[in-house]
Amino acid sequence: MLANRIRPAGRYRVALTVTRRRGTHRLTIATRFVRLAAGSSALVTWEVMAGKRLVAKRTVSLTGNGLHRGLVSRAMSAAVRM
Repeated sequence: MLANRIRPAGRYRVALTVTRRRGTHRLTIATRFVRLAAGSSALVTWEVMAGKRLVAKRTVSLTGNGLHRGLVSRAMSAAVRM
């Protein structure tokens, strides 16, 4: 018997760290994937706002070997005046 089943794409936790050094801010997104379905992909997007103004943005696509169970960390540095 053939049946359609919905499988969750995965379960994950996200942590955000911001460090500052000499006028440059470093944003680190650490994602811990607990469970992944075969053939999954993930899109991680973040934006840095100064008030109502967008000062930096980045999008990272995780597929294949870049997406695995465990910790996946990506960082972005930006010279932002706040």
